[in-house]
Amino acid sequence: MEHTFDSPRNPGYHSPIMPLALTDLLSPDVPVQGELHVGVPVAELPRLAAALTDSDVELEADISVRPLAGPVAALAVEGRIAGALPLRCQRCLETVRIEIEQALNLAVAVAGNEEQLPAGFEPWPLVAGPVSLGQLLEDELLLSLPLAPVHEDAQACGPLADTLSSMQQETTEQAENPFAVLKDLKR
Repeated sequence: MEHTFDSPRNPGYHSPIMPLALTDLLSPDVPVQGELHVGVPVAELPRLAAALTDSDVELEADISVRPLAGPVAALAVEGRIAGALPLRCQRCLETVRIEIEQALNLAVAVAGNEEQLPAGFEPWPLVAGPVSLGQLLEDELLLSLPLAPVHEDAQACGPLADTLSSMQQETTEQAENPFAVLKDLKR
């Protein structure tokens, strides 16, 4: 008996997980399976790059994508993306590096099927067709940015913060307490 590819002695073919790219489109209609373990240049994420003071930054991505079993077609996007992003400090207007580590546990499915997805996944509804892996990562990173980034310590801020702090102290000292009149009435 000849042993062929799908004979009983050969348990079958198991393809290796394919590497993914940021440009790969994710759609539950086309099951994609693969991994992305690379440094992602922020310059390739234009909306995120516009929010930063410097786009010459690289983020570390460890992402896997696989079809998700369940009553509706969906893709599981799991992993993490991390790095230090240079943002504008809202206290001193200088650059502050904010550490970002975004864990991903998403289920990409057609909009309207969110309730039928397996528990434990955050729904990512597709409204206008497939989404690229890069766009999905960029959206998640934009959502993880702080609303008002500041240095952890006011002392780390530049001279503008010192000037503003002294101006606030002067204003507080000069402000007359509106209840000072009541002090005289108490006697």
